[in-house]
Amino acid sequence: MERIKRIFINFSIIKIGLLFFVPLLLATPFPPVRDVGFSLKNRDSIEIPSETESLGTTAFSKLLGIKTFKIPISLCLFNNTKLRINDGGAFLKELEKSARENIGAASYNIVYPNQKEDARLEFYVKRNHLKCENLRFDKTPLKNEGEIREVIPSTSLPEEVRIILKEYPPVKVEPRISLFAVPDFYSKAFLINYLLFLIACSLLLNQFSKTKELLKKKNMVIILIKRVVKKASSLKNLHTSEKDAPVSYVCIFSQNQKECEELLTATKELGSIIKETPTGPLFKISPIETVAGKVQLVKIRMPDPTRPERGDADFTVSNYESFKKTYADKPGFKLIPREGFEMIELMDPKFNVRIYFSNPPVDKQYNLHSSP
Repeated sequence: MERIKRIFINFSIIKIGLLFFVPLLLATPFPPVRDVGFSLKNRDSIEIPSETESLGTTAFSKLLGIKTFKIPISLCLFNNTKLRINDGGAFLKELEKSARENIGAASYNIVYPNQKEDARLEFYVKRNHLKCENLRFDKTPLKNEGEIREVIPSTSLPEEVRIILKEYPPVKVEPRISLFAVPDFYSKAFLINYLLFLIACSLLLNQFSKTKELLKKKNMVIILIKRVVKKASSLKNLHTSEKDAPVSYVCIFSQNQKECEELLTATKELGSIIKETPTGPLFKISPIETVAGKVQLVKIRMPDPTRPERGDADFTVSNYESFKKTYADKPGFKLIPREGFEMIELMDPKFNVRIYFSNPPVDKQYNLHSSP
């Protein structure tokens, strides 16, 4: 029991995790990262859109009519420059912190060639730091003008130290710069898109659960129909010689009001109501194969204390008048006259169903034909 409980808890955690992860994935543009530096190595300039769409925008706009916001694109520079120190680091210890931090700093200008002179992104990034700036012009060529500074003398240092830095820098710099474009995940547009997809996924999940539950109930109705016919056939074969009589109609007895509502909802998905009766609606459904042939007429009977059984089935006999003479007066059989037709009822306390033999058969009364 404890193991089942743990499995259920783990499944719930996974379900909740997926509920939040999937919207995050849908809100994220694809690809999420574009290596701009690699592209600039092979050409003078490249074009990058200043905004992009979320991954799920196209699909969800058609499916649910969701209108998302365009997410700003940021250009990011990561300075992963490596230092090789010849004196074991003694030289760095002589420097002030500000000077040490500026060794290996990257100074880059990303220029918009088609714009004004001041249309540029200025990057100054210390070693092992990341800096991002939003692009300002849509699909504008970018051109980089950059340098890596080995040693940047601090103006706050004494003159003799600045001279040492210039004349004897025992620090070798191995530039490692990554320049890439990414969506601005801190933007309002991304946050709003994420919330929209979260709501959409919640609605779809809820609809999926309802559909799954409805399919389950529809399957329950089909199983009930087949069970009633099977038990009714056993009752028929036990008390009569009409072994091959086909079924023409099935009625399911609701055991309570809740079940009645569930059966009605599910049966409406199988077919349509062709007649309203005081005890419940009669449906014409897509044919369901049973042990006694196909069924197209199904009634859902409202809860009735006089009908504690699971249901009843109506069978078509080959010669009703002969059948009536043979069985109408036997124990368990009962002749029931109705306006425009009559039927013979058969009940056995050992069975949880009732059966009827109608004349004319129920399916013919509604211009249908029983199928063996």
